[in-house]
Amino acid sequence: MRVVWLLGGLAGATAFVWACGGVVTTVGADAGAADGGSDVAVHVPAKHRPVATACPQGRGAGDPSPQAPMDCHADSECDGGTNGRCMPPRGGPFANYCSYDECFQDSTCTAVQVCACRASATDNAANLCTSGGNCRIDADCAGGYCSPSPASQVSGCNLAYFCHTTSDECIDDGQCPGPNPLCAFDLTAKRWTCSTDCPPPP
Repeated sequence: MRVVWLLGGLAGATAFVWACGGVVTTVGADAGAADGGSDVAVHVPAKHRPVATACPQGRGAGDPSPQAPMDCHADSECDGGTNGRCMPPRGGPFANYCSYDECFQDSTCTAVQVCACRASATDNAANLCTSGGNCRIDADCAGGYCSPSPASQVSGCNLAYFCHTTSDECIDDGQCPGPNPLCAFDLTAKRWTCSTDCPPPP
């Protein structure tokens, strides 16, 4: 069942917002919307991007595993890019690998990719360009909100940012069922739906 996005702040009939089969909240609506009554976003997503922000330039030290095969032994060996760090295997019997910062701001990335930042200058995660999407900030979206989505159709669950739509089935992860609820953008349906394909974004 789709989410109904309503024009807030106006007197009028009461309407319900639905997400994945359940009532989420109740808001006021007015039948005389400027666009002839089409739905407009009211619910603010828990995760969205009001403005673009610059990423940390500093980066914490790598953490190579002494048990893993050694493609690298130390950060000093990772000199093929910016802020190279020797990182432990990414699951399975793989080798340590060199990781580099891809960006520090959106303009470094292509198209509408977002520069996804590490948490702080002491974190050793890399700043990475997201895998496509259709927005960078909220102002890019007619519905007003641009949110991160891990979708299996987007390069193996890599992060991308998408606008919310008036036909979304959900807005936040908590509106979806199951032990690991996930609201993600469906590239085929062109809207946000409840999914179990990928882990929620950070």
